[in-house]
Amino acid sequence: MKAAESLRATHPGLAVEVCEVPLSDPYGQLRRGEFGVQFAEFPVREADLGEGPALLTEARVLAVAAGHPLAGRDSVSLEELAGVPLLTVAGDLPPYRREAQSPARTPAGRPIRRGPEVTNMQEALMMVAAGQGALLTSAHTSTYYARPGVAYVPFADAEPVGYGLVWRAADNSGAVRAFARAASQVAGRNVSA
Repeated sequence: MKAAESLRATHPGLAVEVCEVPLSDPYGQLRRGEFGVQFAEFPVREADLGEGPALLTEARVLAVAAGHPLAGRDSVSLEELAGVPLLTVAGDLPPYRREAQSPARTPAGRPIRRGPEVTNMQEALMMVAAGQGALLTSAHTSTYYARPGVAYVPFADAEPVGYGLVWRAADNSGAVRAFARAASQVAGRNVSA
């Protein structure tokens, strides 16, 4: 949001809008040209998309129903996912995105059950609150999507999640570069598009 505000102030002629990208189609709007740059979870391994460096990283958490036995814990381990059905994202996700969102196995190779499919974050959190499954997500979700009936438990052993800018590889426009500069200044990093 701070990068968008900065760009509005320094480039008043550019349209700067913030929109939510559906879980089930993480790159579709970007590919269709509905916007020029997207803030996305890394990695992005799409041949037609370029990405800058990670602008921020944060911890991975498990969203569970408030009454779930894991809800009151200080932390959980990735191995404990074998006992919890994970919500899966509907749609044609790239395999690496699907594995990051809902892995099939724990690090030791134990199978992880599949829960219902979801298409967006609001639907996912309703399913979590109803006890239909758990959701792997990032720590910011507990702030921006706090809701009754959902508890967020940090992982003791999961790698942090990186986020950064993604754009169509063929589009290295001045607007994309300007947003990359604004985002890097806000994040305190050097970014070039």
